[in-house]
Amino acid sequence: MLHSIKRSLNKGPFSVEKDFIRRWPKTPKVAFFGPPNVYLDEISQRFSIDLGVPIVSLSQIFSDVEQNTGVNPDYDHPFFKTVQEMIRADDPQALIDEQIAIKLLRLMPHAQEGFLLQDYPRSQGQAELLEQYKGGMNAFVHVSLPDEILVDIEESKIKCSDCNKVYYKEPIISEEHGVRIESHVPEDGHCDDCGSTNFEVGSDPQAFEAELTTYKQ
Repeated sequence: MLHSIKRSLNKGPFSVEKDFIRRWPKTPKVAFFGPPNVYLDEISQRFSIDLGVPIVSLSQIFSDVEQNTGVNPDYDHPFFKTVQEMIRADDPQALIDEQIAIKLLRLMPHAQEGFLLQDYPRSQGQAELLEQYKGGMNAFVHVSLPDEILVDIEESKIKCSDCNKVYYKEPIISEEHGVRIESHVPEDGHCDDCGSTNFEVGSDPQAFEAELTTYKQ
């Protein structure tokens, strides 16, 4: 599967084929979705570059509202106070009923010409809500790998203790699924991003299991 993804990225519809770009509206709205360890970031980032739209994190936006309301003057409007109270009440249905995600998207200048979502929707209600925003989404891209491959990736992780960059100490190979992921560790023992030599186990089994359960639900 990863080989076909790479071929697509290098010479398929994600490259310079003009007809592919023309098929999209001027303000494309796309949601990417997948389980943990599925390389969602890498694929969606390339897609975002090719379509010329920003990646928007609604989870981060909700977090910003929750943390900054009452502290940052940019969040002084009563609307943000209402949203903060709803978030702290842990009432996801209320956020859907009040169309909070849509209202927040409308407040974001950089999302008015199209956007790409990675962390939303996560439920049927959230998905249905997005269909009410400017004619609905244009595409929902589901990226997946078999569970056993996802587990192998998780168990192979090591990370830099200083910058949290993740590496893979063992290759993950599955002839059955056509998957080959090469191991990747700094040859000189220094992190590629920050130069640190401090590495630790990068796997978090509990967090991985929780994310995988949420994804399946």
